[in-house]
Amino acid sequence: MSAPMAEETQESKWSNLALLRLSAFGFGTNGVGLTMDVIILPALTLFLVADELKNTYLGFLGVGGLIVAALVQLSIASLSDRTRSPLGKRLPYLLWGCAFLCIGLVGLGLAPNYAILFVAWMFIQGSINIGYGPYQALIQEDPELESYLDRLPGSVFSSRIRESGGLKSGVFFCYSLPALDSETGSFTEVAGTTRWYLYDRTTGEIVEEPSTIVGNVRSDRDTPRSTVTDEEWLKEIRTSIEKHIRNTYLKRVDAPVGVKPALKCWMEIKEG
Repeated sequence: MSAPMAEETQESKWSNLALLRLSAFGFGTNGVGLTMDVIILPALTLFLVADELKNTYLGFLGVGGLIVAALVQLSIASLSDRTRSPLGKRLPYLLWGCAFLCIGLVGLGLAPNYAILFVAWMFIQGSINIGYGPYQALIQEDPELESYLDRLPGSVFSSRIRESGGLKSGVFFCYSLPALDSETGSFTEVAGTTRWYLYDRTTGEIVEEPSTIVGNVRSDRDTPRSTVTDEEWLKEIRTSIEKHIRNTYLKRVDAPVGVKPALKCWMEIKEG
């Protein structure tokens, strides 16, 4: 049985927007790492080296990345503890990490050979961990925040008011779908994929096409928002989505009983 869509939580000194930003950083960082490991690095490596050497060179990237991540986290941890700035001692590292990550992604995309690819990936791993260590410390330093986030099922709820222009009224969900890990022989999120779903409240249809969904959830700071929800209705919709996933994706990958999708974030799209 899935966790409740919403529970009573203690009051946090963090605003909903601040929580959403913090959650987006963590989700985005993990998403970049997962996408790189599963899709982009194997494709680029296969393009730059002989097919029979692909796994060896991928191994070099993996081991090198782990070493860089460990070294950067060790050094940044003590450095951020001593940092004093108008933005606090953690936030500057989150911002610099994001900026360096963008530079590294450009370098990775332009890499003409494996050597440049290797350097770019080490730079990206360093950039991710410049921000990720202080991000974890930021959460751990505020027991109220850590407790508050732990009581939410994987992320922070958001909601927007439906505007004109064909937007659907309903609920958007983002799920991590497990898959069989060929090395461990078990189903894991790392080996799986991430998928979007949009429940159309008017028709009861479950939309899976990202190009259709993205226009319904894309928002900016001026997008009207509202977080007054019918919790029982949201629970029912979540149950419907997860039943749909069991009957489609999980059956298709022949997942054993007990393997479940993991809800990462969701957004209600309401009538204005």
